[in-house]
Amino acid sequence: MPMNRCTSLAFILTLTVAEALLSPENVTMEAVNTRYVLRWDWDQTHANYTVKFTAGYTYSNEHGEPDKWVCNRTTEKQCDFSFQNLHYLASYKVWVRAEGRNESSCWHLLKFCPEEHASLGPPPHVEVVSGEAMLMVNIAEPVTVYNASMSSIMPLSFRVQYWEKDATHQKSNQSLTATWGTLSPLKPWTEYCLKVCAFSMEYDKTSPFTNKLCVQTRGKKNRLFWKILPGVLICLLLVILPVYVYRNTIKSLCLPPNLPSSIQDPPPAVTPLLQPWEESCTVLAVVAAPTPQCQPEFEQRELPQAQRQDSSGQDSGICSGGEGEESSPEWPAELSEPPTASPQWVTPFSQ
Repeated sequence: MPMNRCTSLAFILTLTVAEALLSPENVTMEAVNTRYVLRWDWDQTHANYTVKFTAGYTYSNEHGEPDKWVCNRTTEKQCDFSFQNLHYLASYKVWVRAEGRNESSCWHLLKFCPEEHASLGPPPHVEVVSGEAMLMVNIAEPVTVYNASMSSIMPLSFRVQYWEKDATHQKSNQSLTATWGTLSPLKPWTEYCLKVCAFSMEYDKTSPFTNKLCVQTRGKKNRLFWKILPGVLICLLLVILPVYVYRNTIKSLCLPPNLPSSIQDPPPAVTPLLQPWEESCTVLAVVAAPTPQCQPEFEQRELPQAQRQDSSGQDSGICSGGEGEESSPEWPAELSEPPTASPQWVTPFSQ
């Protein structure tokens, strides 16, 4: 009896030490494709020192503590099980506990089956190629942590949801069994938006949709040409017709005006032949016809020196000085009358 009492006291003491620390709370396994991360919460106010955690797993058909450790005394509140090669169809028991200096918490147990608990991720990449009144879609499959396609684990199909960009309420869906497909018939030269998700009918899994992607379709070039040709012709007519109707007005605006010749070009500058009035004066004299009675004095100055000497000795017959015998000049016989003297212009001279 005393022996049993000591055993009972030892067992109670062991439970008290083991339960001195609280177990992790809100333990969950975040599983997408084959990426498995165990996460938990723990209130640090329960201890005045840094608490560490240990996590592991065992097969669900086995009993006892975990036999495979994944994280040993880590300070983080998560543990990555992705690279433990967990079979997708197997079932496991996942364990985690808090460990102090000389004490540990109870194990927190979590059952985990990848087939049941892991979700399917969306396609990592979608490429859309524009075609003639259609869109060609190329889809990248979801992958595992080893960058292998998820189709190696489960059969995959894809659902493409598409709509016109300006008509979001009219959406269409098309399922593809391959990683590529064609959306047709579509309106040419129209912008369409689409998003893609992956799903597996056998495993009853559907991934979220990818982000929206918008691409414009194309059309035949000749059809586009014949569609825009009437508009081009109308524009040309609207430009050419007014020019033809108002061609005379346009011509008069473009050509220089028909001005009189007197004002088209300024007269050329005339160089003055005379000096300014202050420096010279022009005198115009009209000389009357010479008379037989008198010879102008300035003409006598122009006579040759020999004639002036003869005139000093005898009467030349031009002028007798009023005392000699009058004589008339002799004219040639061919002329019946003497020529009529005309006025002579004297060259201007400076005074």
